Formats: sequence, C-alpha cells, structure tokens
Amino acid sequence: MVERAEVWAAVLGRPAWPSHWAEGIRHIQQPVLEALGMVWSAWDTAWVDGRAVAQEWAAVHGHLLAPTARGT
Repeated sequence: MVERAEVWAAVLGRPAWPSHWAEGIRHIQQPVLEALGMVWSAWDTAWVDGRAVAQEWAAVHGHLLAPTARGT
C-alpha cells in the first residue's frame, strides 16, 4: 500500500513527511532537513503553491474568474 507521504512526495517533487513525524526530530536535524527542501505539511505547501498560481493569474488577467469557452 502506498503511503500518503509517498504520493505527496511524487506530486510535489520533493520529500514529504507527515507533520507529526517532525515532532520527534531533534532541533539540530530539523533545519538541515528544511534546507534540503523537506515538506512537513503537504497540504500547507499545496495551498501556498496554489495561492501563488492564483496571484500570478490575477496579475496577468486582472481577476480570478475562470476562463469561459470563448477564451475570455
């Protein structure tokens, strides 16, 4: 069975651990893992990435409305 962390790691293209695992990591190890791109919360990372895409769309198009069939 594939773990959720493995699925998110594949989607995000970087390691992802369940956030409760981070509680057991020593304070010295955590900054090192974060420097390597460790994702502690895949949901939070997906939200931030999605928000950045929405902001880029709004900057280009002036709104966040979904495109219609006519391409407007």
